[in-house]
Amino acid sequence: MNVGSFTIIYQFLLSSISRKLALLGALSIVALSATAQDLTKYIPPDLRPKNDQDTSYIDPSNDHWSLRFYGSFRPNKFSIGNSSSSLKYQANNRFGLGIGVAVYPFILDLGINLVLDEDNVTNRLDMQGTMVLEQTRLDFVASSFKGFGTSNLATNEIFRDDIRSSTLAFAYQYFFSSKKVSLRSVYSGAQKQKKSAPAFSLGGFATYYRLRADSTVIPHEVQPEYNDHAYMNDYIEIGGGIVSTAGYLWVLPKDFYAFASIGMGFGAGYKHVDTDDFSYYPTNPFIYNLDFQLSVGYNGDKYYSLLSIGNKFYLSPLGYSNKHQTNALRVKLIFGLKMNGKDRG
Repeated sequence: MNVGSFTIIYQFLLSSISRKLALLGALSIVALSATAQDLTKYIPPDLRPKNDQDTSYIDPSNDHWSLRFYGSFRPNKFSIGNSSSSLKYQANNRFGLGIGVAVYPFILDLGINLVLDEDNVTNRLDMQGTMVLEQTRLDFVASSFKGFGTSNLATNEIFRDDIRSSTLAFAYQYFFSSKKVSLRSVYSGAQKQKKSAPAFSLGGFATYYRLRADSTVIPHEVQPEYNDHAYMNDYIEIGGGIVSTAGYLWVLPKDFYAFASIGMGFGAGYKHVDTDDFSYYPTNPFIYNLDFQLSVGYNGDKYYSLLSIGNKFYLSPLGYSNKHQTNALRVKLIFGLKMNGKDRG
């Protein structure tokens, strides 16, 4: 889907980052912006754009570097339950602000989380990367969260600073319509889409996930809604599978556009659960994945903006009528200023 180029989106979100480190990162972004036009000469020739897009759909002459400012809302949720009951936990410090630069073929964003609840702080490291080469896309996620709260207990709202989750995930997609749809038009405003077009892909994913707590994640006082196998204090899942996506990019009047996609995946893997009294391997190895993205943006000659909403949902049956779910919602509002760039037409 972004023919003849690759894009890397690299984003840090740290709730406990020092102000000196944040300032250093911002200065690095500005310094990178100052030399952005000179970076393309270091790109290996094999990775440079081949200018084989369908020019009736994509304008090949738009290739600028830009300075970006963004705000984000990034809750991270998981739940453990059965067909009749479910206990849901959510991380705090969900809002962030950042600055970035987009220059072919890179997008670099640096953000910090806003700590709005000083008493119940979620310490988080959330890294995401995307690389698009010719007709393939690679995604990478590495995250660690410590501290989750829940409000759906019959007792009171509680915050558990002992609950920790870790995720490492890779995904690969092959796009069948890359000559007619430009990812740079969707994510960085560096290229303009002339005509609406569909986007389809097929690929795979691999994940490592671990959930830990000093005591059972589901408190024992909520019995008898759950059986003994649900009272876990350590859960490990390593798996992989296939995924397919279908999307559409609409070109709207006055330089506006909209993009929507949905993906579904199915896989299997290794699972292991520890409780206070015993451990077991879930008898159901399957993993189910569902994700979507909705975006609305403006791509003008000097400015661009983008509001994107995305969600990744994983369901993992654990046997004994139990299941584990993760839900990662990502909302991001970007304002970008295009600087002078070189035409590649």
